[in-house]
Amino acid sequence: MISEKKSNKKIINLIFIADDNYIEQLIVTLNSILVNNNVKLIVYVFSTGISENNRVVLKEFLKNWDSKLTYIEHAEICIDLKKMHNHNWNPIVYHKLYALFECHEEKALYLDCDIVVDGDISAFYDTNIENYYAAVIEDKGMQQVIPSFSAHKKRIGLHIEDRYFNGGVMLLNLSQIRKDFSLEDMINKFDNYSDRYVFNEQDLLNNVWNGKLVFTDEKYNRLASDFKGRMLLNDKKSVIYHYSSNKPWVDWRKKDRNGYSWKVDKYLSYTKTAETRNLRKIIKKLYHFRIKDWIKTRIGYNPCLFWNESNSMSHFIQALFLYEEN
Repeated sequence: MISEKKSNKKIINLIFIADDNYIEQLIVTLNSILVNNNVKLIVYVFSTGISENNRVVLKEFLKNWDSKLTYIEHAEICIDLKKMHNHNWNPIVYHKLYALFECHEEKALYLDCDIVVDGDISAFYDTNIENYYAAVIEDKGMQQVIPSFSAHKKRIGLHIEDRYFNGGVMLLNLSQIRKDFSLEDMINKFDNYSDRYVFNEQDLLNNVWNGKLVFTDEKYNRLASDFKGRMLLNDKKSVIYHYSSNKPWVDWRKKDRNGYSWKVDKYLSYTKTAETRNLRKIIKKLYHFRIKDWIKTRIGYNPCLFWNESNSMSHFIQALFLYEEN
């Protein structure tokens, strides 16, 4: 391993779950980390399958940043899919269970691919998790998702007063997890309680890790459900933006409902790979709606007849968004 003194960079171990459908988003997430942090990344990607071309793209992208890719593929999902309660989620989410036991680092930061890191994560990565399973962020938006959330917590083995975390950002104490559990333990737990796990592996991990978690500042997992509130408060503290809903690349016709789609483009602009070309087109269409709304709201004029999707317009819009936020 290259020492931190020689490289003069902090080494951060990262875990992602991805397939070919999320390569562009993964590159944006990685790029946002590297732009904002003086780090060397050791990246583990667990997948059901990524094309050779996309693996080369990821490897070369990281190599240019003095970072490393380890790719681990499991074509099969580790749980019985017939028992999976919520089929709105891609079954690949259960590859997190593989990652817990096949990433042989002592500690690693797990991130979903629908994330932008817009600041320094070193303090979060240095959180003391000795004798705990993970450092996590409470998911306060669950009450909006499921009104009977208290009853749901009881169903998955939590007490009403217990805090429930979002599984999209987890600083994992892998050595402690491997000491206390095995992959078979996790699968058996799923088999016994799968009918209760509405939120799939997130419910499972909340169940088995309850009582041995460090809950940390929500600025390290700012969920999309809270984006608008943060904008109204002119909040500049958030470090990790998690597009857990209203994902800008899923349906651009929703007109940027979470208000922070421009942050995805902010890191697209640094990404020197053709793999982001489709995502770039989608974000550009979001600009098309956002700038018209901005002008119409502020000066009462609809500019659609004179709309120009040039690069200069894109930079102009980004400047407007920065102005709005500041």
